[in-house]
Amino acid sequence: MFDGIKTELASALKSKAARAVGKNTGWLMADRICRLFVTLLMTALIARHLGPREFGALNYAMAFVALFLPLATFGLDRIVVRDYVNGKPGKETILGTTLCWRVCGGALILVIASFVCGLVRPGDRAAQVLVGILSLSPILQAGEVIDFWFQSRLESKYVAIAKTISLAGSTAIRCALLYHDASVYSFAWASLVESLLLSGALIIEFRRRAPDCGRWRFSPAYARTLFFQCWPMALNLALHMLYMRIAIFMLASLKGDTALGLFTAPSRLYDSIVPFFGLLGTSLFPELVKLYSVDNVKFFGRYHQICRLLSLIGWAMFLILAAISPFVIPLMYGSNFASSGIVLSILSAGLLFQLSGMPRAAYLTIINKQGTLLWVSIASIAISCPLNWFLIMRYGIAGAAMATVLATFFNFFLANFIFPATRPLAWIQLKALLLLKH
Repeated sequence: MFDGIKTELASALKSKAARAVGKNTGWLMADRICRLFVTLLMTALIARHLGPREFGALNYAMAFVALFLPLATFGLDRIVVRDYVNGKPGKETILGTTLCWRVCGGALILVIASFVCGLVRPGDRAAQVLVGILSLSPILQAGEVIDFWFQSRLESKYVAIAKTISLAGSTAIRCALLYHDASVYSFAWASLVESLLLSGALIIEFRRRAPDCGRWRFSPAYARTLFFQCWPMALNLALHMLYMRIAIFMLASLKGDTALGLFTAPSRLYDSIVPFFGLLGTSLFPELVKLYSVDNVKFFGRYHQICRLLSLIGWAMFLILAAISPFVIPLMYGSNFASSGIVLSILSAGLLFQLSGMPRAAYLTIINKQGTLLWVSIASIAISCPLNWFLIMRYGIAGAAMATVLATFFNFFLANFIFPATRPLAWIQLKALLLLKH
């Protein structure tokens, strides 16, 4: 079985396109590895410094702002990368339009998130201040639209350099804050500095790599095209954000910020792992766009290879995390978080379905059926809410982890058998999870 996987990978790497993808993925992986270890270290130090209650309050504010983030990102990434690959309507128009979109969306988030937080937590001044500070970050992240251009050219090396610069700067600031025993609000401001550094580094790197680029232009026509193509994805992202964070909001409401801090410490570790391996799908997307237009049989063969590789990684990570979580969580976060080990053990089971289901969004974008993800997210929320209420009331933070895994199983796997657009993928994913050949 494993020899077959090695043979497939060796064959795939012989093509020029695959070597470019491999090089691009290598840079993304190197950046992610660096960020993973630094972020985990800083998260552990900040959690130890703040304690479960304040750490929970900070994570609540971050999750609350993230809930509105699709108003700015609007699911533009894959659509914009596709347009860059297809060569229209020109990089100046794409950059200018998407930048305006991100800035305006970020300003809208600042207003809406601050207003809604005041309604849902009227007596919690700390939560309102933290949400107000962190709501500025989507505006400062607008420069990240340049990342799409580098993705389309398989030149993520330069994005990795920019991210490393911003990470180094923000890490130095956080270390200084820890040394001076800073408050929880100071760490929220540090997140804004990281966003600003990243946008600035990306703009500088783009100017170096594309000196022939003319004045960026905003195109109302292209903005309308993006809106009509992306709104299902944006709505789906908003619902997906809600479904992924229902456990956080319900746990904070039912059990308080201390319980939330105990849950979010291991869940932050889990959340940092998932996008790390999802980078493979990001690098392969431009190739999949070209392959689908040429040969559907080869496309689904390559899709299965990706799912199978991600499934193998999922099984390995599940077994490793389930075994070490009772020991690694107290070691990282301190004795105050000793009861959080069970959370990571349970959450790790979700990696099997989340990793193997990641390529689905790319496929639906290519066939222009992004609206399917909207209905998947709606169904997932309908299932997740009662699951979280029942399991949190009965099992506390462990119940929140159980509900998250069950919702992940439905969203990334079971739903593929229900919706017509994803049925061709369902059996491919099942075979991949069982590590069978296509």
